[in-house]
Amino acid sequence: MTSRRLILLGVPLAALFFVAAALGGGGATIASAPELPRDQQVLGGQPAQVGVVPTEFWRVKLLAADHVKIDYGVTNHDQLNEGVRICVLAPSVTDYTQEGANCQAESSTDSKRELTWSAPSAGRYTLRVDTNGCGGCELAYELTGSVRHFTALALHAPGLVRAHAKVRLTGKVSGANSGSVQLRIQRKAQHAWKVIGSAALSETGAFHLTTHATGRGSYRIRAFFRGDRSHLPSHKVILLKVE
Repeated sequence: MTSRRLILLGVPLAALFFVAAALGGGGATIASAPELPRDQQVLGGQPAQVGVVPTEFWRVKLLAADHVKIDYGVTNHDQLNEGVRICVLAPSVTDYTQEGANCQAESSTDSKRELTWSAPSAGRYTLRVDTNGCGGCELAYELTGSVRHFTALALHAPGLVRAHAKVRLTGKVSGANSGSVQLRIQRKAQHAWKVIGSAALSETGAFHLTTHATGRGSYRIRAFFRGDRSHLPSHKVILLKVE
């Protein structure tokens, strides 16, 4: 009987522990802020205090031109609350300089909303989450962040080749080291593109493909990297002359 009572009492205590852990998701300062998990919902919040704007912080490490998407919302729909606000602070902003610092991007809602933004430079940015300036309000929110890295595609081919000769196409997708590139060719006098083939990316993002030149004329060759969950797409078009 004693052991059964201990188990029953332990269930609500464990539940309270996990709720408390969820509410303490962000850091109380920039210096103590944890890294925001990618593609994973987090819960955060702070209790209401008279005259205090409850605030939490998260850090996000980004490369230049990375695309950031933040889905966030309020989890406490008290009509007295002013909702939740997200402010993206530059990597140079600290706990000592955040007051009055400009937001690189900013968004607020009293329901659910999505914030999208591209990083102007590489660095470890800060997400500041608060009650939209409301002192004495409770902060309660959910947040899911995702990042897609910028990619740039370079493509090279001989400037001039003979008809029916082999043509070696080479290139590189900067910012990616997996996946493949699809290559297509188009005769300038026509509008239809023809698939040449696909080339896998190496660990450095390099790729190559050998094909054959057809009849004489001017052609356009297009390489396309589709991207994936973590990488943005990119493409490149070059000219090829066949004699």
